[in-house]
Amino acid sequence: MKKFIYVILFITNIVVTYSLNFSVVPTRYEVELTKVSTNEIYITNNTTEPMRLEAYIEGDKRFGESYNLNDDIVIFPKKIFIKPGGRQTVRFRVKPNSKYIDGEYKSYIVFKEVPYEIKNGDKNSNLTNVSLITEIGVPIYGTKGESVITNKIDKIIVKRGQKNILVQINLENTGNTSSKFSYEIVSKRSITGLKGKIGMSAREGKFSINTEIPIPKELYNQKIKLLIKDQNDKVYYSNTI
Repeated sequence: MKKFIYVILFITNIVVTYSLNFSVVPTRYEVELTKVSTNEIYITNNTTEPMRLEAYIEGDKRFGESYNLNDDIVIFPKKIFIKPGGRQTVRFRVKPNSKYIDGEYKSYIVFKEVPYEIKNGDKNSNLTNVSLITEIGVPIYGTKGESVITNKIDKIIVKRGQKNILVQINLENTGNTSSKFSYEIVSKRSITGLKGKIGMSAREGKFSINTEIPIPKELYNQKIKLLIKDQNDKVYYSNTI
């Protein structure tokens, strides 16, 4: 008997490592919903075996179940075969729809590995083999008209350790787009790479964002200034910790 363990990864702004059975690039798309757009996703088979995948559309319940692009994304092909170490191009088209009001929408294009089953007559069929089955979701963001960021911050909790900073943002979003938060660390030392993503809220409603920010080793015992901003560079938190 062959057992399959599914590794599910819904990616935003991260790089997919080659420890997975396959990888995809780019890892995020943003499209305008006022016109037809055609885009390409490149999939690489990171194994020494042929691979089969299936592609489908899925909404994001955390973002807002009503604000998805599910009915207006067309993928081709939906059944994908990639030779060992090979690469395949998958295209998708996003169509405009009069039902969309101004604001932001989101869906995932999900690529799921289809495992090869062991035939009953296989001499090794009584052995228990474990295979990792990869499933990756690529977020597709669609916007129409003016995006309005309106939120009420209930609380921002920041706790600093020696090696990291724990951040929790509790808010209620009342605009028509998600709030996307990032951070910046300011210090007296000249160190690069002190910026990064914290997370994003739902399009509307109450939401909690939790993340861990690494502190460079050179700053373990130094006072630093932490800034938390949204995608319009509005500062929500500025403090020396």
